[in-house]
Amino acid sequence: MRYWATILVAVAVSGCSLLSSAPPQTVYRLPAATVAAHHGSKLNTSLCIMAPKASGALGRSRILVAPDDQQLSAYPDVRWNSFTP
Repeated sequence: MRYWATILVAVAVSGCSLLSSAPPQTVYRLPAATVAAHHGSKLNTSLCIMAPKASGALGRSRILVAPDDQQLSAYPDVRWNSFTP
């Protein structure tokens, strides 16, 4: 019984995506920067860098633009391919 209920829920949820009237979104990918080779001597130290954490409007995959110093706007129907860290 539980098996059939799980199957029914999975089919019902997947069917909801077929009825979506939202326009398709364009997804952009920002390639990683290349790093030049370092030819200097090795240092005997370590460096710890904390992972950045964006908050609010910046912590999403929307592409934002700042038309002026006081306002952030999101481009409609476009997104980055991953979230901001």
